[in-house]
Amino acid sequence: MALLAAAVTGGLAASAYLDGKFQLRRDVTALLKLRKAGHEYEKALKADHLSPWYILAETCKRQPNDRAIWTRERSWSFQELHDQVVRYAQFLLEQGIRPGDLVGMYLHNSAEFVFIMFAALTIGGEILVAVPSRDAFGGYWRNEEATNKRFATDVFKAGDLYYRCGDALRRSPDGHWYFLDRLGDTFRWKSENVSTAEVAEALGRYPGVTEANVYGVTVPGHEGRAGCAALHLEGQPDENFVSGLLQYSKANLPRYAVPVFLRVVKHSSHIHNHKQNKVGLRQEGIDLEKLGVHERDGADDMIMWQKPGSETYVPFQREDWEALSKGGARL
Repeated sequence: MALLAAAVTGGLAASAYLDGKFQLRRDVTALLKLRKAGHEYEKALKADHLSPWYILAETCKRQPNDRAIWTRERSWSFQELHDQVVRYAQFLLEQGIRPGDLVGMYLHNSAEFVFIMFAALTIGGEILVAVPSRDAFGGYWRNEEATNKRFATDVFKAGDLYYRCGDALRRSPDGHWYFLDRLGDTFRWKSENVSTAEVAEALGRYPGVTEANVYGVTVPGHEGRAGCAALHLEGQPDENFVSGLLQYSKANLPRYAVPVFLRVVKHSSHIHNHKQNKVGLRQEGIDLEKLGVHERDGADDMIMWQKPGSETYVPFQREDWEALSKGGARL
């Protein structure tokens, strides 16, 4: 028995010596990890899920409320990380980025770097719906080119046909799908991506607002697009209404998403399928000379803005446009 104990002790000592000298345990652990990684790689390859985006998506699905990113300014949950990545991906698509393109980023060490890194990995994820024929979509009135852009062919196999819905959706853990944002309905302001749907939803809850149509407008001397909300109201806006709306917006929206401009409209702008029409509003922007050029009923609309240093919205005048154009005012 003593001899057996001595042999066991000697064996353990020899194993410990060899492990310490040649790091055998570390090598075995590494080999096991490599073997497991190989299995995971083959599994991902078979499912065409090699992109790290799928790892992030699964993590966000599994623990949406856990903290994913922490900075000195704030923290983001996995669900917030997921939503921000999707919005940045939409922005990259709007810039013409496509799978296989080289994307360069010049950023300081910040959460936005992580957002854009994963966003670049998600490119190509538009929701497609299989349809039996092109007759499944009524098409755009007298615009064959625009109608054809709504279809994708030969996606998974030769001859298949898919309808491009243009929506970004989010799948809940129980399998339900929820609308996240409209592809293209985002704009860039103050180095942030602004979701028009998020802003419109918040403004639509304010008493007196019948409908809010949110879009981005170009501003002389400024990069990106400033937020503008075309508001259809129950009555005429007075000082209490516009100041209250601004304070409400600041309390319910991120600072960069608070609309800089308001356009008080007399009629809502919709297209044939009852969706909000932003095209004419966006083309006219905040140039007072263009009001009514594209929006036939908009010649008498009133533009208001949050003038620098003001705590309310005030009428936007021609001299304000000139001040912005000459660099005399900065937003």
